[in-house]
Amino acid sequence: MGDTAIMIGALIGRYEIVQLLRKAGARIDMPGWTPLHYAAFGGHARICEFLIEQGAPINAPAPNGTTPLMMAAREGRGDVIRILLAARADPNAATDTGRTALQWASAAGNSEIMDLLKAAGAKE
Repeated sequence: MGDTAIMIGALIGRYEIVQLLRKAGARIDMPGWTPLHYAAFGGHARICEFLIEQGAPINAPAPNGTTPLMMAAREGRGDVIRILLAARADPNAATDTGRTALQWASAAGNSEIMDLLKAAGAKE
């Protein structure tokens, strides 16, 4: 499945569009990449909150095992990380190659995000 309209809306931060599409029945729980991955990558906290309220799977693995938390960690999206962790995102989930959100943050050189993840129980 390719990118859907709700995924693109989530990526570019169009909250009203995401709401409208969801109200019209757009799926947020498809296998693979989800709108929550895209919103987390884009740093769109309000959209992340909305998608979580709508039942988006917090720890949804993309085809390579990447979770929304990993996307947020890679991009240094502290607000989104806090939202995901509050919704019980797994800070120790790993990709198919064993990479965790903490490792994504480390690779980006973002010590603030690393500290946030460690405080939530992320293991080195």
